[in-house]
Amino acid sequence: MLESSPQSGLLPDLVSVETTLAGERWSILVSEDLAAAVSADCPLHGASAGIALQARPRLQAALAIALTGATAPRFRAVVDGGDALFGALFERGFRRIRLGSPGFAVERAQATLAEALSFAQQRGEGDRVVAITEHAAMWRLVSADDAPLDIDRAIALHDLDDVRDAAAFADVEAAARTLADDLAPRLAAYRPGLLERLSQWGLGLQADYPVLRVHALRLVAALPSVDHDVRGGEVARLVGEMLRRTRADHRRAQADGGALALPTPLVAALALAAVTVAILPASWVAGLTRWAVRRVAGIFIAGEDVQRARPALQALTASGRAATLDQLGELVVTADEADHYRDAVLALIDGAAALHTGARNSADLPLAHVSVKVSALSAHYDAIDVEGTWRRVGPRLRMVLRRAMELGVFINLDAEHESVRDLTLEMLRRALRSDDALWQHRDVGIVVQAYLRDAPAHLAAVVELARERAVCMPIRLVKGAYWDAETTEADAHR
Repeated sequence: MLESSPQSGLLPDLVSVETTLAGERWSILVSEDLAAAVSADCPLHGASAGIALQARPRLQAALAIALTGATAPRFRAVVDGGDALFGALFERGFRRIRLGSPGFAVERAQATLAEALSFAQQRGEGDRVVAITEHAAMWRLVSADDAPLDIDRAIALHDLDDVRDAAAFADVEAAARTLADDLAPRLAAYRPGLLERLSQWGLGLQADYPVLRVHALRLVAALPSVDHDVRGGEVARLVGEMLRRTRADHRRAQADGGALALPTPLVAALALAAVTVAILPASWVAGLTRWAVRRVAGIFIAGEDVQRARPALQALTASGRAATLDQLGELVVTADEADHYRDAVLALIDGAAALHTGARNSADLPLAHVSVKVSALSAHYDAIDVEGTWRRVGPRLRMVLRRAMELGVFINLDAEHESVRDLTLEMLRRALRSDDALWQHRDVGIVVQAYLRDAPAHLAAVVELARERAVCMPIRLVKGAYWDAETTEADAHR
């Protein structure tokens, strides 16, 4: 235990806070500036000598999770203590954790200040100069690569076999290689038609160039709102605006260094397209635009209803694959629109049940499979107002789940944006608990957005719900459905 007194110089003291991790006593070494965020018992300017302070429960839990699966004698990680994010350096041999700001940025700045002080000033600071300098230096000496990965934590937390052990999965690897060798010549022999090649080329451009992708998607999103425009004037205006804004953003990207700028041939093509749009009759521009969007949409959209999607669904089933049906146009702003979405999902359930007539696949899941966006079951889907959201969502969600249970249709809940992900899991939990039959119903699952940093925590919450129900609960991993939107928002908030 290091004694701390009210700060008397430029540099802060380090204080020691005790905690228990995995049944062992650990000490947390932290600057007195951060001590109050680490221990509720710790005053702002340190603690009295000899008093063993206890870490806050949320920080203690976060440190325990960070330690799970770790084997390196020293490693560092970022942990969420509830009140603040911390950089944490674990020294297993000493059972000590050095805690500081993320990246130890503040501590490194303090060490730089300590080194710049004159000899007389350093004497005035006393032991704080050595302590802070060592504190910051240890962070720089330890590699972030030594921290346990999420898979390490999952294996340790759930006592699983290490899936990276090649010997354990040799048969799976051999079977996968056999399938790949069988598929490779078939893929090489496939020759797409002209329209498919053009569609793939256009999609590839959008994937490679964010400037183009953003404005193209805005145009596609706006098109349904101008269905009334029979003469095409509004559509032509939207196309011209898309071309103009794309070129303007390209010029800004060039001025910022060119990292996001478009290649010269594509810029020339956009300029030519802008001239063509200005010359051609608006009806021609609108007709060509709507035709092109429908062709590209046809790659992703099986049909306007189950009946029209039947050929695509039957082809998938015949090839040994299964598909989930998802009702598009899920954005709702009124209660009537929420009811309309509910009714559309119920129609999907009825259609899927009639199409597959109770058949199940090799994983013992129903071939009749419908995805639901729970946020579309209420015009006000708010994580802050859980009770109010449940009052609005609950009746509609229960109706969907009961109809699916009666007809043998699997329901999969989309996780959607991170801001409402936990709320969606809570809505599912409440809906299942509201009915004994639903609570034991096994044909219900949920999406886990695997690209999020806290995906393991969300997965653990889903696993806990499945254990509580004593049901094997299917999970669909998605690699990044909201990547663009959520990384942009995260960057905006730094």
